[in-house]
Amino acid sequence: MKDTEYKKRVVVALEKMAAPPSQTDEDLPAQIERIQEIASAARSSWFWFSGILGYALITLMGVADADFFSATATTKLPVLDFDVNLKSFLVFGPILFTILYAYLHGLIEQAWYDLSLLPAREGNEPIASKLPVWLIFEFALYLRRLRRKGQEDPCVRVTPLGFLGAVAMAIVVWLGAPVLIALFWFKSMIFHELLTSGVLGFCLWLSLLVCWLSIRTLWITMGKIK
Repeated sequence: MKDTEYKKRVVVALEKMAAPPSQTDEDLPAQIERIQEIASAARSSWFWFSGILGYALITLMGVADADFFSATATTKLPVLDFDVNLKSFLVFGPILFTILYAYLHGLIEQAWYDLSLLPAREGNEPIASKLPVWLIFEFALYLRRLRRKGQEDPCVRVTPLGFLGAVAMAIVVWLGAPVLIALFWFKSMIFHELLTSGVLGFCLWLSLLVCWLSIRTLWITMGKIK
């Protein structure tokens, strides 16, 4: 009798350990609160990241081709009205982009796991209605709905403008930094310096690696229910 009772307790304990944390109602508020905290931190990073990318692109567009042939060439930063050395701008700009890009994706990657474990619905509403409004989260939930079609109820409502906005947001989030760094790398080649091209090439490779790892994590976590 004791052996039988012990085995039953072990089975119950294992079942509790194997159960997804999102399946318990008491854990749902804590999960949503964590996603809200991640969203708050990620939004701040996204604000600075997108602002710096846009600023750098505008600055680069204002550089004339002839400026690259001068060893002492400078470029004037818009709004700030401040001159910086052109070569330093081309080298340190992409380094900053890469750091911010990796940090941003390190933050939002944490949300993928929490979003994948949430129940599809809360009451009669999709779980998306209970989460912070942010298009990158909407994109993740659209992918989850697509990947888990037929296995669970829809976790988000699909609207034409909402879907297009989420896709546009995703393109900027994942491809914005690699594309801009590639542009800086191409522009830097006019200096014919191996070190400068090597540094920017490494930044481009690193940004593409971060992009691939982030997309891979999103695709896996939003995949089929096991």
